[in-house]
Amino acid sequence: MSMKHVRLILGAVVGLTTLAACAGGGSPAGATPSGTPASQTIHVVEPAKNFSQVSVGSLTGCTNAAGCQGDYILGDDSLYDATTGDEVGRFLFECFNVDPATTLFHCPGNTIALTGRGQITYTEDVHFAAGYPLDVWPITGGTGEFLGVKGTVTSPADSTYTDGGDFVITIVN
Repeated sequence: MSMKHVRLILGAVVGLTTLAACAGGGSPAGATPSGTPASQTIHVVEPAKNFSQVSVGSLTGCTNAAGCQGDYILGDDSLYDATTGDEVGRFLFECFNVDPATTLFHCPGNTIALTGRGQITYTEDVHFAAGYPLDVWPITGGTGEFLGVKGTVTSPADSTYTDGGDFVITIVN
């Protein structure tokens, strides 16, 4: 799997515009009385440098050089505020090859951990090849400031970030 494929997965994986909207860090202005943040957008980028590819499909006799069903990638990368470039957390992921012919991967528990704020988890199904539309993935869980939030993670279709993942988290409480 090329770095471009990993970038597409992580970029699609995939979605985050703001730490600029809450540039002061900590609790955002306008937090709801329950402690969960008001609607906000968080935009972060990830350089896709710390990942591993595990070829388990070959155990079934698969010899496809492009990968086999069951192969997976996993990683743990730094996340940076898309506006300021400051390091703001980590992106942890594991994605399983579901359909090698279409480069479809299923990522059941991507975690965006924002330092001092909490974690956001989401599930995505993504193609690691050009020509497939980007999608919107629902937030499935959270901790800290993000406990109980609802929203989505996407990757901007017009992204100019080419070094890895580009994520937009939209919280809609």
